[in-house]
Amino acid sequence: MVKRPVIGRMEEAAATPAPTGLAPLSTVVATGTAVAPKLVLQFDATQAEPPLENLFLSKGGTLAGAASRGETEFAVSGAAAAHVAQLSDGFSTTVRLALPEGMATPSVDAAMTVDVDNRAKLMVTSLRDGAAINGTIVQSMSGQGAIYLANLMRAATGNATIPLTYANWAAHTAVVAASNVRLVDEDGRQFKVHFVEHPERDTVLAHAEGLVGKWAEGAWAMRTAEDGLRYKYSPTLTKCIAKQPVGINDTGFDLVHNVLEMNTPYSWATVDSLMANAIQVDLEFIAEDIATFLGETKVPGLKAAAHGRVLGSALSMIAALTISYRADGRTRVTPEGTDAVAAESWLQRAPTPIEGNDCDGGAILTQSIANAIARAPPDVLQKHEYVNAVRNVLHPYYTVGVTVLGASGASAETAEASGREQSVAGHAATLMIPTLTLLGAIEKGAAAHVGGSPVLDAARRDEAATARLRSCFGTGVLATLPEEERMALATWESARVHAEDLVSFGVEGTTPASPILYATGQTALDSEANARKDVRAFTKAAPNIGRSIKILHVGGSDASNPHKFYHDFVEFDVARGHPLWSGAEVRAAGVAGTQFVLSRPPNRVSGAISAAGATPRDLVTREFAAVPLVIANEETAGVLDYASDEAALHVMPPREPGFRLSQFQSGQLQKSLASLAALDDAFNGGDDAGGHTVAYVLAYNSLVNNPLAVQHFCDQLKRVAVSGTVDALDVEGLATTHDGAEAGKFVVINVCIPV
Repeated sequence: MVKRPVIGRMEEAAATPAPTGLAPLSTVVATGTAVAPKLVLQFDATQAEPPLENLFLSKGGTLAGAASRGETEFAVSGAAAAHVAQLSDGFSTTVRLALPEGMATPSVDAAMTVDVDNRAKLMVTSLRDGAAINGTIVQSMSGQGAIYLANLMRAATGNATIPLTYANWAAHTAVVAASNVRLVDEDGRQFKVHFVEHPERDTVLAHAEGLVGKWAEGAWAMRTAEDGLRYKYSPTLTKCIAKQPVGINDTGFDLVHNVLEMNTPYSWATVDSLMANAIQVDLEFIAEDIATFLGETKVPGLKAAAHGRVLGSALSMIAALTISYRADGRTRVTPEGTDAVAAESWLQRAPTPIEGNDCDGGAILTQSIANAIARAPPDVLQKHEYVNAVRNVLHPYYTVGVTVLGASGASAETAEASGREQSVAGHAATLMIPTLTLLGAIEKGAAAHVGGSPVLDAARRDEAATARLRSCFGTGVLATLPEEERMALATWESARVHAEDLVSFGVEGTTPASPILYATGQTALDSEANARKDVRAFTKAAPNIGRSIKILHVGGSDASNPHKFYHDFVEFDVARGHPLWSGAEVRAAGVAGTQFVLSRPPNRVSGAISAAGATPRDLVTREFAAVPLVIANEETAGVLDYASDEAALHVMPPREPGFRLSQFQSGQLQKSLASLAALDDAFNGGDDAGGHTVAYVLAYNSLVNNPLAVQHFCDQLKRVAVSGTVDALDVEGLATTHDGAEAGKFVVINVCIPV
């Protein structure tokens, strides 16, 4: 019999509450009145790494195995931004990292000495230049590492080495050597360091480590045991826990909901610009439709939430613009040359706008942008019109998270219909579920049995349902809604039938796509006809580097699930800040959770749920249940939050907003834009009679790194299209040229191709 992994049942083990008077590392200060000097950690760095570019050019290999040495990022614990350097194995580079305010405090016992927390670290991330699935040159994370500053500065030999590894792959990607390590002020004076222990903090973190272990073990058992919630087509398809460079209590393991709290790498101005461009593209630049969207989303409510499809489409285009698909893993050197080895990696590190990443990278990025907007402060909402609009679409009626699912392939770029009995690939995407739909699914799951055990005792179900409703729709939230909506949300009995017109949407990150998951009637027939024409048009223009905007919810070979790419949603994870975890009511009721197994509803006779997996159709028709992988009470959630805040200090922060292109990249971008301008000129006055219109997004890394491929794409379209338009929209703050000029571009091409 499977024992449900309920952390709330570990209450007797949760005997070490988070200390109320102890702050995380970044704010722990020593006593004394002296003003802390502005200090810089300075060292000379070299990086030993195989000459990948030389090996590939001399011996060849697969496209996925093509790579060259790239940049290296550095940061100390609690830093706001990463420092970037180009390291060599032949000469050293001086790295200077400003210590965050409050990290070092003057010692009360010795002159020219500062106190620093003994858990403070130097974090290092190495990047490589590689190839995305369509040949685009991208940056790709190849290794991460961390070292205690105490070990770095106490090295007996005067230097220290930091091995960099990829996720749970123990082989070293590269090794960074740091020598002549010193802590200096702005006048160059060197300070000694006294590393301070905090036993009370360490006790809490050790306890949290034990809770994370129980979380992982219980969740894994629930998802993989014979009588648990297994997914038929891939029994081990789950993401119970995440592997990170530091993690909870420096173990290298972290909770998935912490990874989903990834810092968005863009400023609010850039997010607003991205959203404005993507939404206007989705609405085909029709002024009346744009005005309607902005008018109906000025304030929160059902009228604003009804624009969920527009937001889902916009997020998918933003993923296509900023991330090109490259499978998780890195290049490996063999006696025969180089090859690519796959290894799963859910990164909490924010990407640059020219990176490549797997499906999980696109999903984590888009959900982090959506959730950041949903929590945007009033001054940001007042200043940025599209951020305000998107916030009101999402809050409070939609929950955005990352779903683990079975799909017909690793990437939707070349999605083809396949039978459900064929092998299923693990995939990740962003999912937008109406919050009330999710609460209803959780209620269905609560009434079920798994492995012979009740998911939730009958006596607790009403309390749990009310607690979840109140956490998601509290007094402050209700006050922002129209009166009739407030009344409908007053009780769970009335709320469960409220907002039934809202449906779930899937945000695909590996190709720009419609977020619709399921349609019926004439809408489905029209979509299927358009999708068939799309395929014929895309085939005529192939091969090319463009990211074609696709319709995926029709064309599948399974009559019960016509989606062309998604088979079954298996798990749904929300970020730590979601009220289903952070709400006081759910914690008091002992049902706080962030990971949910999706399934068909329980058997109407036995009440049992015996397998994981809900189809896109199930989600749209609300014929699904959700079972929490783990639930926690107030005390346990508090301990885990405390440990999570500590772990977050040791995550590589984003670079400063406004990615700076090199002089070479600036020139390459201008070449790409020149080709696009020539294409637009060639289409001037064209006749679209008898053709079918399709659209493409060009990834930013393609514009910056592959101008010849962009020119080839333009030549292909000139050959097969009868008319078209090219829109090269400005994205404020996305990137700058080498000399500081704005360089962000959102390129969308609409072409009419005879089919």
